[in-house]
Amino acid sequence: MVEKAGVSLKRKFQRSDPTAERRCSREGCFICTSEGKGNCRAEGINYELVCEECNYTIYHGDSAGNGFTRGGEHLQQLRLRYIDSRMKKHADLVHNGRVPEYKMNITGLFGEDSMSRQIGEAIRIRRAPPGQLVNFKDEWNYLNLPRIIMEE
Repeated sequence: MVEKAGVSLKRKFQRSDPTAERRCSREGCFICTSEGKGNCRAEGINYELVCEECNYTIYHGDSAGNGFTRGGEHLQQLRLRYIDSRMKKHADLVHNGRVPEYKMNITGLFGEDSMSRQIGEAIRIRRAPPGQLVNFKDEWNYLNLPRIIMEE
């Protein structure tokens, strides 16, 4: 038996401030300027980086911080052409070094629940089509989920 925590319908449809801006007004917010989905202010997130040209997810990540900060770090790594930049890696592998447009989406909100956040990231990585992601299994927070397979 598996117990799962989920989001209630009330939480999905209720907004505490229905007149609040959907996009932040901060300059350089990767999520908001790229028309990505999710709340850039939320902390304890799962997120994805999407190549607009290929139209698929290239990276699944998680952060204890907020999307605005993490997105800024990804943009900075791309701008400085860091070898560990996931967007640079995709550009080099698929687009011969030419940098396409990218988008960042928030895919999960976990607050301070770091274990659920890491499990969520591991599940998204495992479910991705082979060869599509630039995630690495040797990342420090890689969580290998054990699987039980029943055979007849």
